[in-house]
Amino acid sequence: MARPKGPPRPCTDDLPSIDIRRWKRSGLFTPGGHFITTADTNDPFTPVDVKVDKDLAGVMISYRTIGHQVIRQRVKVSWTPLGPYGAQRPFFRCPDCGERVAILYIHERIVCRKCHGLIWLVENENPMLRAERGLAKVRRQLGLGPGFDIPLGSRPKGMRQSTYLRLLKMHKEYAQRVLRGICREIGLDPDEIPSKQGDL
Repeated sequence: MARPKGPPRPCTDDLPSIDIRRWKRSGLFTPGGHFITTADTNDPFTPVDVKVDKDLAGVMISYRTIGHQVIRQRVKVSWTPLGPYGAQRPFFRCPDCGERVAILYIHERIVCRKCHGLIWLVENENPMLRAERGLAKVRRQLGLGPGFDIPLGSRPKGMRQSTYLRLLKMHKEYAQRVLRGICREIGLDPDEIPSKQGDL
């Protein structure tokens, strides 16, 4: 007899996260720098205050939770050589386990995925929900609200054309998966849904 499934385990999308790679690409991670950015989360207005050490060996992170609790935590940074030309890539050192990671998650403390006991989102969800989340994430990156349409001239200011085209392709793929899932749920033939982005 199969054992009943328990409640879904918390996954990576359930908590705000910070990605040091994004800071580096954006030019924010500089010696002695101080900047306010947003956590990667379903709430686009989640500010994170970051103070960078002058020697780039660590950061002081301040974050206010939804319940107005202020979390302040120092996190060490290590650097890994990247290629033969002296370039280096920064990584966080998890304050709990010391693991070298690019992403940390915030909930009462700022630690890595394993120390929070998080699983990857795909381990919890079905393909339909996965497509819905993917579509929502792409639309947030494009500065759009819920829906399927993409207005003409909607490329966000400062976004590269190549990035925009890649996101449009991802948007089309996710939208098709969502619409196919909806058709199956209501008993329609998925092959009858529009196949072109302009028909969505």
